[in-house]
Amino acid sequence: MKQIISAAVTPFTEDGRLDVESAARLYRFGLQHGLDGFFVMGSMGEWALLAPDERDLLAETACSVIGKKAKILLGISDTGLPSILRNMERWAHLHHSHWTVIPPGNWAGPGDPVKYLHGLADRADRPLYFYYLPAFNGVSITMAQFRDILAHPRIAGVKNSAGSMRVRKELLYLKRERDFELY
Repeated sequence: MKQIISAAVTPFTEDGRLDVESAARLYRFGLQHGLDGFFVMGSMGEWALLAPDERDLLAETACSVIGKKAKILLGISDTGLPSILRNMERWAHLHHSHWTVIPPGNWAGPGDPVKYLHGLADRADRPLYFYYLPAFNGVSITMAQFRDILAHPRIAGVKNSAGSMRVRKELLYLKRERDFELY
C-alpha cells in the first residue's frame, strides 16, 4: 500500500519564534488534501533550533490538530541517547502513531548501530522509524545491518535520506524479504 507522508515544515515568525498557528494551518491543509501522515520535527533539522518548550508546543499542536486522522511520525532526535529518551518520555502521552529518530553523530560514541537502535526500540512504547541520514551523523549502514535492524518487531521502517541510488535499490530488494515501510 502506498502512502503519502509529508515532511512537515516548521514555520517561524519573522523574528525567529515558532509560528504555531501557521503550523496548525499547514497540518489542516495537508489533511484536507488527503495526506496519509506527517513527519513532524526532523524533516529539515529544525528540531536542533527549538528549545524544549518549543518542541513540546509543536508536538502538542501536531497531535491535537492531526489527531487520529493521519499518521504522525514524531521526531525525537537529539544530541544523545539520554535526551532522545527524555523526548520519548515527554511526548508519550500525546496521540501519535510512531517515533522517528536520526541517531546522533557517530552513534554518540563507539558502538554497534544495530544494538543502538534495538535498545531504543526496546524502550519505545510504539513503532519506531530509523531516519537514515549518513551525511548528518557520519555513519553508513550495510545491508546486513539494515536487515538486522529491521528484524526488531518495533522498528517499522526506514526514512532513507542517504542520497544514494544504490542504497535505495538495496532497500527495495530488502523489502521483498521483509515487511517494513520505506520512505
